[in-house]
Amino acid sequence: MLLHGVTEIKGGKGCFMKIRALAKAVGKSVPYVTTVIKRYGLVSNGGFSDGHVVLIKKITALAICGVPAKDIEQLLARERKLLELMRVDSLHPGADWFEALCVMRSGATRLLLSGYDIGTDVTAKIIQPGLDFIERDQELFKSHEMGSDVLCALDYYLQSYKRITERLRGEMPVIESAIKWSHEVLAQGR
Repeated sequence: MLLHGVTEIKGGKGCFMKIRALAKAVGKSVPYVTTVIKRYGLVSNGGFSDGHVVLIKKITALAICGVPAKDIEQLLARERKLLELMRVDSLHPGADWFEALCVMRSGATRLLLSGYDIGTDVTAKIIQPGLDFIERDQELFKSHEMGSDVLCALDYYLQSYKRITERLRGEMPVIESAIKWSHEVLAQGR
């Protein structure tokens, strides 16, 4: 389904929107969306996809829940790295591969920001059984020389994930109370 203001980029694959349409889809102002894009280093290839909308909405929700920007940045970087090591970036052409794959789905097997399904419970500290991420001899560097492997990246991701979900659990009563109070104020016609 296309969002309001989405236009086809001539010669490009897929549909993209401009910054104003992105802001409208997110429900925020253009300056706010521009700040989020710059702050978190989001990438676009001449326009913004539905995945950008999803990612900015998730970042906004985390910010509203009091998650510090540095924690969101760290989670974003770790999630990108994990997906790169899983070679998910090869499934989506372009520099905005991460933003393009973001979906508004959640669950035990899905990463928090992208919504990508890794095929097994995220907190199980394993990657989908049967997938082979072992580096081959023909690689220029061995995995231990590069200092990165999928399970290590998953462990780093989980550290950020747990810190953020603990923060969300702690903020839910405050947010629920604020929403209840807001409804009461609006019901009074103020």
